[in-house]
Amino acid sequence: MNWLVILVLVVLAGYALNGRRVGFIRTVFTLFSTIIALIVTSWVSPAISKELQKNDKVMGFVTEKVSKVIEFKDMGEKKPDQVNFINKLPLPKIMKHTLIENNTKDVYTAMAVKNFKGYIINSIARIIINAAVFLLVVLFITIGLALLCETLDIISKLPLINGLNKTAGLLAGLLQGIIVIWIGCIFITILSSTKWGEVVFQLINENTFLSTIYNNNLLLSFIMNLGKILF
Repeated sequence: MNWLVILVLVVLAGYALNGRRVGFIRTVFTLFSTIIALIVTSWVSPAISKELQKNDKVMGFVTEKVSKVIEFKDMGEKKPDQVNFINKLPLPKIMKHTLIENNTKDVYTAMAVKNFKGYIINSIARIIINAAVFLLVVLFITIGLALLCETLDIISKLPLINGLNKTAGLLAGLLQGIIVIWIGCIFITILSSTKWGEVVFQLINENTFLSTIYNNNLLLSFIMNLGKILF
């Protein structure tokens, strides 16, 4: 078992036990606040990402980092060769699927790239910017909601019920832990252009449990959708 699996299990267990400790109602309230933050972020972040990707300095910095990590050896120009090249990249399945699916002339035109190499670098750079913006916005909104709840003293006014409340709280805490892990996956995606990110992706690809969590991440599915940024 690799260290990343242990870390994920510890996070899930920690949130589940905390949910059982504080009870279902309070845990669901916290979970509901997180979901609101994610919904607002999903609405706001694409517009911010578009503006950042229009910035030559930002795009130039990220594309340079990406180009240093990816090795473009034995890269063919035909579609089967390109699919084979993408499948060999040290990336999780969901990212590879996105790169293969969006490898079209329309996307090349929207990105203003002339070849497959430019497409790969540009796509990964945009995904990284997308992920970074999403993560920063969701953290900002989450902190804002927490401060608002603290100011209004809402949580202390919630009822505390024992028995079934604790069991349901454990399950709600586990769900909250999964969402936190999903957000952690976004952070890992931001680091995909680094050697550390490459190592983490290798750990994910080698483990079925981690691959399942990463590739079925609903938040990442939103971030990987280049169409929301390009068109």
